[in-house]
This record gives sequence, C-alpha cells and structure tokens, in this order.
Amino acid sequence: MEEDKKKLRTISGKRLEKLVEHRGHSLRIDKVIFDSSRPNNLVGYKTIDPYDFDLVGHFPKKSVYLGNLTVECAEITAAALIKLNSPEIEGESFIVGTDKVRFKRPALPGDTLTFTVTFLKQKRGMFFFDATVTNQRGEIVTTIVNIIGAHVIPE
Repeated sequence: MEEDKKKLRTISGKRLEKLVEHRGHSLRIDKVIFDSSRPNNLVGYKTIDPYDFDLVGHFPKKSVYLGNLTVECAEITAAALIKLNSPEIEGESFIVGTDKVRFKRPALPGDTLTFTVTFLKQKRGMFFFDATVTNQRGEIVTTIVNIIGAHVIPE
C-alpha cells in the first residue's frame, strides 16, 4: 500500500501553477494526479461550482457548463503532462489545436469532472494527446482526439 502512494503525486494550487501558464480563474482545474507507473497519462479534476462565473447567463433556466471549457480543462491537463514528463524543458507549453471534439452529455453544476489525458507521440516539437472527460458517475461528457501541444523556448 505504501508503495502505491509513492507512485501517485497530487499537484494543485501554486505547484500546479508552476507547470502551466494559467493563474487564478484561468487555471480552471482543481488538481491533477500523476501516477509515475503510467507516465504517459495524467488525470485532472474540476468540481463545477454552482456559482461559477462561467455559468452566469449560459442556459439560465438550467445551467450547463460550457463545452469549450471542458476542452480547455483537458488542454491544461495536457500542458501539465508535457512539463511533468519533460522538466528539463524551459519555456511555455501551448495548445495549438484539437481535433474531433465530441460533446456527449452536459456537465452540470455540482458535477466533478475527470480529465484523463494520454500522451500519444512527439513529432517535430509537437506533442499529441487524446482525452476523455467523465463525470462523477463515470459517464462520458466529452471526447477529444488529438490535442496538439507545442513548446516555445524562451528567447
């Protein structure tokens, strides 16, 4: 059991901000959990607060979390995975594209979303990932084929 705990690393708050170029409300995810026995995967989490600024005015009769923000949260998780697997890289990681995004069901206030990101390959300085977003009931909310990340070296 102690061995399993050593493999899992929870990263949140200021430590998460050191991995990605997002701060405050723009950070959007609550935490990530890195399992060193599965270095090509990272799992991010977000609980949707019923009073979240992003819900204001979006389907006001029955609030729904914006689908594009579920994609953004998956992209932030992917950017964190770049830094976790390549800590020697200096500079910023940017997401430059996504392909085949599908919104399977709405994310609602009170839901806890899980962003499971899988590193696929690196080619010519680009990083490729797939992602699946599920809710606390294990239902698929969003699928993304090919999150494409790039890394910019500081001048």
